[in-house]
Amino acid sequence: IRVKEEKPKNFKKCIGVDLGIAKTAVVSDWKGRDTKFFDGEPYRFKKNHYRELRRKLQPKIKEGNVYKLLNRISKKENNWVTSENHRISREIVEIAIKNKRSIALEKLTGIVKRLKVNKKTRVMLKGWSFSQLANFIEYKAKLAGITVVYIDPRGTSKTCPKCQYCYRGNRRTQSVFKCRQCNYESNADRVGAMNIALRGNTELSA
Repeated sequence: IRVKEEKPKNFKKCIGVDLGIAKTAVVSDWKGRDTKFFDGEPYRFKKNHYRELRRKLQPKIKEGNVYKLLNRISKKENNWVTSENHRISREIVEIAIKNKRSIALEKLTGIVKRLKVNKKTRVMLKGWSFSQLANFIEYKAKLAGITVVYIDPRGTSKTCPKCQYCYRGNRRTQSVFKCRQCNYESNADRVGAMNIALRGNTELSA
């Protein structure tokens, strides 16, 4: 089908989108305003549920109907993930439209390796569909006339968005960020989104 794209709005400031596991996505501007958290628990629950179903079926793999059942399970899982990614991407683009912002996304190359997780979670992440979510955000943004920029995410989770002090120890836990230099404290994923927005602003002004 042919869909008419909106005229590019060329907003000079960004909202940043931080992708992860505990939170599927966190959206914020560079000042920490307009923050939206998309909980990753439904993703993890569904992934674990379908992985357990496949594990139970593996010993019966020689039975003819098992192949059909495994395919049906995979299709059901993929359909659910796609539906969730459509919902999340639509909400993110709506936030950008409402606040008159462009969207900054992190480059996804090596994202699974960058995330600090155990072996079980890393196996689950292979089907997490970060790239699908990013693609959905990009094409929905394009239809709305919203600019999308991709930035290098290195250091975004350990850099203070207030004083720019970068130190691994700034991220105390998975969810807590506290700068060792200026004592700024916030949710760690929110800080990541703020830094992504900051780098997006720089990219747009270059």
